[in-house]
Amino acid sequence: MRASMKAPSIRISFGPERSRPAGIRIVGSLRMDKHPLIDHPVWSPRGALVMRPTAGQSIRLTAGSAFRTPAMFETYVQYLLPTPVTAVGALGFGSTNSTQVFGTPPLKPERIVSVETGYQYQDSDYFSFEISAYYNRVTDIIALSNQSTAFTLAQYGDPNLSAITAFNNPTNQFPFGASRLGNDADQYNVFGAEIGGRVFPVDGLDIYANYSPNQTFAKVPGQSGWQRDERTSQHQFNLGVQYRSRFGLDVAADFHYYSRQVWPELQVTAAAFSSRARFLTELVLEPPGSTGDLAGDVIGEAGGTACASVSVAGGVGIAAGLLGMLSRRRAGR
Repeated sequence: MRASMKAPSIRISFGPERSRPAGIRIVGSLRMDKHPLIDHPVWSPRGALVMRPTAGQSIRLTAGSAFRTPAMFETYVQYLLPTPVTAVGALGFGSTNSTQVFGTPPLKPERIVSVETGYQYQDSDYFSFEISAYYNRVTDIIALSNQSTAFTLAQYGDPNLSAITAFNNPTNQFPFGASRLGNDADQYNVFGAEIGGRVFPVDGLDIYANYSPNQTFAKVPGQSGWQRDERTSQHQFNLGVQYRSRFGLDVAADFHYYSRQVWPELQVTAAAFSSRARFLTELVLEPPGSTGDLAGDVIGEAGGTACASVSVAGGVGIAAGLLGMLSRRRAGR
């Protein structure tokens, strides 16, 4: 099978290959994307192996890769960052302007490689369940780079850059430097699993639940070992009940729980700087880095920029629903 998009300068192709011995199904595919802002094709292979011991049971193993290209904002954005100094500002650059002005490499697509295995049981008329485990590896996350640069005298005098470095009349400011977006050097390994089941004690009544643990680890350049990343809940649990009446009225209630999350947050103090203007100028020209830099105690000048972690408590949610479909046929179990 082969498909192509009509968008100019973008080509996408698929090439699946299937093999089906007795009780086993193998599916493979290869996708190629050509993006006008990426100088080489991006390949995304995928594959799956499914075994069915019985009609209601299946064992599966899947693997594949995917990507995300830089968005319009990340590519072409240009905005002015104010400072407390009169008539002086800084610029925020997308990938295109950053490459044009500073010669930085263009943004690379974000990448993920995933592997999942699972077992599903549906042979019984009274219950079913499924268990699965997965691994994801994420690289090249697009984020605000810690490489901020001041304009040089040569760049101020370059006629090709005058639209960027010249005095900005609407804001009455001169830009003195720029901060840009870049690919984060951190690598993320995600390990997780899910187990879920559904019980049908009587006709029209379903009781279901699932539990999912998750562990995320980040490899930060300059730090030894893998650091635990707690921005995703380590435990999630869902429980629900649904009843479908014979006269077309459906009633459902759901309970959701997720454990706490910990997000890094910068805390900035100006005690080490001689003036407020000096403090904010340094903060714009040398911002406190990417996510990986948040693990350090102090970034930049001593006492200048410190960081801390903010804990977000776990949550509990309860939902209920009532749906009347008097004219539809009674739903099967």
